[in-house]
Amino acid sequence: MKKVYVTGIAGTGKSTVLKKLKEKGFCTIGTDETLNLCHWVNQKSGKAVKEETALTEEFVSSHDWLCDIKFLQELIDRKKEDIVFVLGITGNQEQYLDNFDKILCLTARPEVFLERINNRIDNDFGKEKKVQKRLLGWYKEYEDKMSKRGATIINAEKPIDEVVEQILKNF
Repeated sequence: MKKVYVTGIAGTGKSTVLKKLKEKGFCTIGTDETLNLCHWVNQKSGKAVKEETALTEEFVSSHDWLCDIKFLQELIDRKKEDIVFVLGITGNQEQYLDNFDKILCLTARPEVFLERINNRIDNDFGKEKKVQKRLLGWYKEYEDKMSKRGATIINAEKPIDEVVEQILKNF
Protein backbone atom coordinates (compact mmCIF):
# COMPACT_ATOMS: atom_id res chain seq x y z
CA MET A 1 0.00 0.00 0.00
CA LYS A 2 1.22 3.47 -0.91
CA LYS A 3 0.49 6.16 1.70
CA VAL A 4 0.26 9.77 0.52
CA TYR A 5 -0.06 12.86 2.71
CA VAL A 6 -1.60 15.94 1.08
CA THR A 7 -1.13 19.10 3.10
CA GLY A 8 -1.35 22.86 2.72
CA ILE A 9 -2.50 25.77 4.80
CA ALA A 10 -6.15 26.71 5.23
CA GLY A 11 -7.88 27.61 1.99
CA THR A 12 -5.58 25.71 -0.37
CA GLY A 13 -8.27 23.14 -1.15
CA LYS A 14 -7.52 20.04 0.92
CA SER A 15 -11.18 19.29 1.66
CA THR A 16 -12.19 19.86 -1.96
CA VAL A 17 -9.39 17.59 -3.18
CA LEU A 18 -10.49 14.97 -0.63
CA LYS A 19 -14.03 15.02 -2.03
CA LYS A 20 -12.81 14.75 -5.64
CA LEU A 21 -10.45 11.87 -4.85
CA LYS A 22 -13.26 10.08 -3.03
CA GLU A 23 -15.59 10.63 -6.02
CA LYS A 24 -12.93 9.01 -8.22
CA GLY A 25 -12.94 5.97 -5.95
CA PHE A 26 -9.73 6.60 -4.02
CA CYS A 27 -9.39 5.84 -0.34
CA THR A 28 -9.17 9.09 1.64
CA ILE A 29 -8.80 10.11 5.27
CA GLY A 30 -9.27 13.77 6.20
CA THR A 31 -7.77 15.07 9.41
CA ASP A 32 -10.62 17.58 9.72
CA GLU A 33 -13.35 15.29 8.44
CA THR A 34 -12.64 12.06 10.37
CA LEU A 35 -14.43 11.93 13.71
CA ASN A 36 -12.08 11.79 16.72
CA LEU A 37 -8.91 11.81 14.61
CA CYS A 38 -7.83 15.33 15.59
CA HIS A 39 -8.70 17.69 18.40
CA TRP A 40 -7.76 21.08 19.78
CA VAL A 41 -5.37 20.85 22.73
CA ASN A 42 -4.60 23.64 25.17
CA GLN A 43 -0.87 24.39 24.94
CA LYS A 44 -0.47 25.04 28.67
CA SER A 45 -2.61 22.31 30.21
CA GLY A 46 -2.23 19.70 27.47
CA LYS A 47 -5.93 18.98 27.76
CA ALA A 48 -8.15 18.44 24.76
CA VAL A 49 -11.02 20.84 24.20
CA LYS A 50 -14.16 18.77 23.88
CA GLU A 51 -16.79 21.33 22.98
CA GLU A 52 -17.01 23.37 19.80
CA THR A 53 -15.44 26.74 20.30
CA ALA A 54 -15.00 29.95 18.36
CA LEU A 55 -11.77 29.83 16.39
CA THR A 56 -10.59 33.29 17.39
CA GLU A 57 -6.97 34.44 17.36
CA GLU A 58 -6.94 34.16 21.16
CA PHE A 59 -8.05 30.52 20.95
CA VAL A 60 -5.82 29.57 18.00
CA SER A 61 -2.74 31.11 19.60
CA SER A 62 -3.22 29.09 22.80
CA HIS A 63 -4.27 25.73 21.28
CA ASP A 64 -2.88 23.25 18.79
CA TRP A 65 -4.82 21.08 16.31
CA LEU A 66 -3.30 17.67 17.00
CA CYS A 67 -3.72 14.29 15.36
CA ASP A 68 -4.13 11.08 17.33
CA ILE A 69 -1.23 9.36 15.58
CA LYS A 70 -2.08 5.89 16.87
CA PHE A 71 -5.66 6.23 15.63
CA LEU A 72 -4.45 7.53 12.25
CA GLN A 73 -2.19 4.49 11.86
CA GLU A 74 -5.08 2.19 12.82
CA LEU A 75 -7.29 3.81 10.18
CA ILE A 76 -4.58 3.38 7.54
CA ASP A 77 -3.88 -0.23 8.58
CA ARG A 78 -7.58 -1.13 8.12
CA LYS A 79 -7.48 -0.06 4.47
CA LYS A 80 -7.04 -2.64 1.75
CA GLU A 81 -6.60 -0.26 -1.20
CA ASP A 82 -3.35 0.13 -3.14
CA ILE A 83 -3.14 3.82 -2.25
CA VAL A 84 -4.43 5.81 0.72
CA PHE A 85 -4.56 9.60 0.71
CA VAL A 86 -4.49 11.42 4.04
CA LEU A 87 -5.32 15.10 3.69
CA GLY A 88 -4.74 17.71 6.36
CA ILE A 89 -2.45 19.84 8.43
CA THR A 90 -1.84 19.30 12.13
CA GLY A 91 0.44 20.72 14.76
CA ASN A 92 2.14 17.37 15.33
CA GLN A 93 2.46 16.13 11.75
CA GLU A 94 6.27 16.12 11.95
CA GLN A 95 5.82 13.12 14.24
CA TYR A 96 4.08 11.06 11.56
CA LEU A 97 5.19 12.38 8.16
CA ASP A 98 7.94 9.76 7.91
CA ASN A 99 5.20 7.10 7.77
CA PHE A 100 4.17 8.36 4.32
CA ASP A 101 5.64 7.34 0.99
CA LYS A 102 4.91 10.71 -0.60
CA ILE A 103 4.07 14.20 0.66
CA LEU A 104 2.28 16.74 -1.52
CA CYS A 105 1.82 20.37 -0.52
CA LEU A 106 -1.01 22.42 -2.01
CA THR A 107 -0.15 26.10 -2.47
CA ALA A 108 -2.02 29.24 -3.44
CA ARG A 109 -1.38 32.96 -3.33
CA PRO A 110 -2.74 34.80 -0.28
CA GLU A 111 -5.56 36.49 -2.20
CA VAL A 112 -6.73 33.06 -3.37
CA PHE A 113 -6.62 31.20 -0.06
CA LEU A 114 -8.15 34.15 1.83
CA GLU A 115 -11.01 34.40 -0.65
CA ARG A 116 -11.66 30.67 -0.29
CA ILE A 117 -11.62 30.90 3.50
CA ASN A 118 -14.00 33.87 3.48
CA ASN A 119 -16.42 32.14 1.10
CA ARG A 120 -16.49 28.62 2.52
CA ILE A 121 -19.47 27.52 4.54
CA ASP A 122 -18.31 24.19 5.96
CA ASN A 123 -15.40 25.37 8.12
CA ASP A 124 -14.98 28.49 10.27
CA PHE A 125 -11.22 28.28 10.66
CA GLY A 126 -9.56 31.46 9.40
CA LYS A 127 -12.70 33.57 9.17
CA GLU A 128 -11.50 36.00 11.85
CA LYS A 129 -9.22 38.71 10.43
CA LYS A 130 -6.63 38.25 13.18
CA VAL A 131 -6.35 34.56 12.30
CA GLN A 132 -5.98 35.50 8.64
CA LYS A 133 -3.13 37.82 9.61
CA ARG A 134 -1.50 34.86 11.36
CA LEU A 135 -1.89 32.76 8.18
CA LEU A 136 -0.37 35.54 6.06
CA GLY A 137 2.65 35.65 8.34
CA TRP A 138 3.10 31.89 8.29
CA TYR A 139 2.07 30.39 4.93
CA LYS A 140 5.35 30.96 3.05
CA GLU A 141 7.41 29.51 5.89
CA TYR A 142 5.16 26.44 5.93
CA GLU A 143 5.44 25.91 2.17
CA ASP A 144 9.23 26.29 2.34
CA LYS A 145 9.40 23.83 5.24
CA MET A 146 7.38 21.25 3.31
CA SER A 147 9.47 21.78 0.20
CA LYS A 148 12.71 21.27 2.15
CA ARG A 149 11.17 18.11 3.60
CA GLY A 150 10.79 16.77 0.06
CA ALA A 151 7.13 17.53 -0.56
CA THR A 152 6.01 17.91 -4.14
CA ILE A 153 4.50 21.38 -4.52
CA ILE A 154 1.12 21.48 -6.26
CA ASN A 155 -0.38 24.76 -7.53
CA ALA A 156 -3.88 24.59 -6.06
CA GLU A 157 -5.13 27.73 -7.81
CA LYS A 158 -6.08 25.79 -10.92
CA PRO A 159 -9.54 24.25 -11.39
CA ILE A 160 -10.08 21.33 -9.01
CA ASP A 161 -9.99 18.68 -11.74
CA GLU A 162 -6.57 19.94 -12.86
CA VAL A 163 -5.29 19.96 -9.28
CA VAL A 164 -6.43 16.36 -8.77
CA GLU A 165 -4.93 15.36 -12.12
CA GLN A 166 -1.61 16.90 -11.02
CA ILE A 167 -1.79 14.97 -7.76
CA LEU A 168 -2.47 11.69 -9.56
CA LYS A 169 0.43 12.26 -11.98
CA ASN A 170 2.72 11.61 -9.03
CA PHE A 171 1.74 7.90 -9.06
